[in-house]
Amino acid sequence: MKKAAFLFIIACSLIISFNSVSSSQVKDYHIKSGDVLNIQVYRNPDLSTPYNSYVVRPDGLFSVPLIGDINTRNKTVLELSREISDKLSVYLVNPIVTVNVVKEGYTRTYLFGEIKNQGLYEFSKSHNLLDVISSAGGFTKLSAKKRVFVVRNNEKISVTEVNVNDVLKGKNKDNIFQLKDGDCIYFSSNHMIELEEDILPFIQGALLTSEIDNMD
Repeated sequence: MKKAAFLFIIACSLIISFNSVSSSQVKDYHIKSGDVLNIQVYRNPDLSTPYNSYVVRPDGLFSVPLIGDINTRNKTVLELSREISDKLSVYLVNPIVTVNVVKEGYTRTYLFGEIKNQGLYEFSKSHNLLDVISSAGGFTKLSAKKRVFVVRNNEKISVTEVNVNDVLKGKNKDNIFQLKDGDCIYFSSNHMIELEEDILPFIQGALLTSEIDNMD
């Protein structure tokens, strides 16, 4: 009982520390689909957004006057503001651009395997691996906490194996990374598993569902 309580306290402290966003971390926020952006171009009100903000489309794009479509995939707020400034420099002299996220969009994460509540989860804010485990009610009794697989589709499918026990003990904080829209988490059992036979069928189904949702 004491051990369980100790791990719970550690988990809570990690969640709080990783979800606390200071002013120095805002520039590191990665834009995602559904985010509502306010863009200000100094001394150019016609290119700014005082009333109608920009909404990032499901494909990660949004359109800006004079420039056209801007791709936000894997870009931070700071990187996006610099890109817009560089592209506007063709038309303006030393444009100063400020980008603010006025509302975060939803990100979808699919949970499969030995987790208490499988299925699709939508989050209105940035979230990490511990967030989704908590939202799904935690592990089942058969879950192999040392072998949790995060599957991401960035042009090609990549698989990252995570030892959640190490994360909870503070040994590997790098694995509490921010999840992205469409990520699939597979919680393996204590039995032997094979990636191609046990995991990929779930992932392919989830990706197909995601593509259908984006077409609606």
